[in-house]
Amino acid sequence: MMAGRRLALTATAALMLSGIGTEYAHRTGWRLNLTASEPRGFYRLRPIGSSPLPRGTLVTLCPPAWVTPAAFPFYMTGDCPGAGRTLLKTVVGIPGDRIEASPEGIRINGVLLPDSVPMRRSDRYPEIRLPQWHGAIVLGPRQYWVYGRGARQALAARSFDSRYFGPVSASELRGRTGYRSWLSASAHAATQTHSPADLLAGLFGNLTFLLSFLWPWGI
Repeated sequence: MMAGRRLALTATAALMLSGIGTEYAHRTGWRLNLTASEPRGFYRLRPIGSSPLPRGTLVTLCPPAWVTPAAFPFYMTGDCPGAGRTLLKTVVGIPGDRIEASPEGIRINGVLLPDSVPMRRSDRYPEIRLPQWHGAIVLGPRQYWVYGRGARQALAARSFDSRYFGPVSASELRGRTGYRSWLSASAHAATQTHSPADLLAGLFGNLTFLLSFLWPWGI
């Protein structure tokens, strides 16, 4: 009886601490990415700001409102206009760039983007036919082309990004991020220095997402 009571109290305390850690991690901007379309690891959100974003910036964004979990069941539900979750992608096309769809994939200013041939159907849901972006465009002052680099390069071919829903506007961007790997203290160039307390809060809070299977980004 006493052992069962202690176990229940321990479980309750763990749940409370997990909730506190998760709340603190989210308030301080930490997220855990476990999807395959960008390197897996811990990210910290920062405001987009008013200046144009440089090429290579990692961003979180809402795709156009017609991209919905109902239409694309691999896309998780969230608070974006189409009722889906924010996506984590890399800015590869910036204002003034010429984007062109070709049989070999997407070309940016004439340079082919690796592994950018769009898939016809979802590999997880083969009954779902994926939209295809066609044509050519010069990105406007507040337009960006986003791309999933993949947890490893070969997985970039499976990313759900601008090759399917086209360019995104600055108003659809939610934040920019820095990346920190699982085991290394080295950081992506976009990452700022964080205090040990913040890093521990991010680690603790986001591990609760891992344990409860709540992923912060769609695909």
